[in-house]
Amino acid sequence: MNWFTELTGLSDETPASIQQLYFESGHLHSRANGKSWECGELETVTLVELRQRVCRLNRESMQNSVREIVGNVRHLHSDPQNAHALFQVASQFNLLEMASPGITPECGVGIYEEDYTQGPACAIAAGAGTIFRNYFVDVNGQIGQTEKYQIDCLKGVGQLLGNHNQELWQMVNGYALPSAQGLKLINRKLEIMSESSVDQLRQSLQIGIMWETQVTLDKRSHTVSQVYCSAMPVAY
Repeated sequence: MNWFTELTGLSDETPASIQQLYFESGHLHSRANGKSWECGELETVTLVELRQRVCRLNRESMQNSVREIVGNVRHLHSDPQNAHALFQVASQFNLLEMASPGITPECGVGIYEEDYTQGPACAIAAGAGTIFRNYFVDVNGQIGQTEKYQIDCLKGVGQLLGNHNQELWQMVNGYALPSAQGLKLINRKLEIMSESSVDQLRQSLQIGIMWETQVTLDKRSHTVSQVYCSAMPVAY
């Protein structure tokens, strides 16, 4: 029994099982076991939007502290003392946790437990939000992500660089896979760009934020927020 089945009472191997789940008023519901969970609110934001929000903060009255913690991120999620904390999570550009470019959203999220890295561990810790991002998020009018319809947080960068025909990179299940020629073209474009133009590229990059999503481990009910961020793949 994987984490998805343990949580929902369903298998995510068939579309018929997924139809036993429904999303309503910010909550995920399972008809199989009658349970409900708070998904939270998902938004995708660009760097320029984040900069604008920071500028509006009254930072003079705020103090920050930084400390390094070595531990199990699932335990950190489960700890009620971390309620309302913000976790940065490694993901792909579709805000999901594909172990390789060949994994599609239709493969489900139960398989995440076979990947022992930090990203899937965080996704499992807040399982309702993860199920929402895979099966219920609106992608250009399509409900749920599929092999054909997916969130693309690198889309804005691609538009500015001219990746209209995917000649620079192909986005495959959240992985930005460049060709050798594409990398050369990107380098040429960057070499002739001004610093302000390069910063426009940075500002168009998006991340996903899952605000106040319920921790679904160990029968917890508190919420945390998660920021889903992707790096560029270099070994595929």
